[in-house]
Amino acid sequence: MPRTKQTNPENSQSVINQRKYGIFENSLLERSDFTISSYINDISKRLKTITPKKIKSRNPATGVSQCIMAILTSLSQHDNVTELMLCRDIKYSAATVSVAMKKMAYDDLLVLTVDPEDKRRTLITITEKGLETQKYLEESYRDLDNVLLKGITEKEKNLMLPLLKKMLKNVLEVQSDPALKDIKVPPRLKAQTTKSLLSKDIKL
Repeated sequence: MPRTKQTNPENSQSVINQRKYGIFENSLLERSDFTISSYINDISKRLKTITPKKIKSRNPATGVSQCIMAILTSLSQHDNVTELMLCRDIKYSAATVSVAMKKMAYDDLLVLTVDPEDKRRTLITITEKGLETQKYLEESYRDLDNVLLKGITEKEKNLMLPLLKKMLKNVLEVQSDPALKDIKVPPRLKAQTTKSLLSKDIKL
């Protein structure tokens, strides 16, 4: 009788993945019962961790927060705006944006001027240094695209982009729902990750 090949459980792909990525991460890779939103949420959380490190690795002297990156991106597309317009665009609180803008003005990334038509308002304008920083950040984000799209064909990429845009549109529609506007979410719940929400359900 032919010998059946014995597989060593210690060398199985599942165990190798567990050692390489962690138990929860391997569960995400192997199980088929997680929702699409769970995967998107988890990818987003991990990208937020990777992004500053990738930027820092390209230029160790650069230290840019998520909020500052969002402000630079917004101002590179819509210059000479008010703080309220900026907050609405990047979805950060006025307090967070105000602190970031003071640092950015000090670093010569933007200029704050009084609106000649309404002295109570401040207009925000990106500087040449700010535009250069924004271009540098775009290059860093292209590096992140290479991380995300590794092993993904051009055909798969072309199929993916319209789907992601549809998902974004759906989320934006829900986000602007007046019924959700006054619902307050505790900070601790906001900070919960897919891992913390689902780790009790892991069965390998």
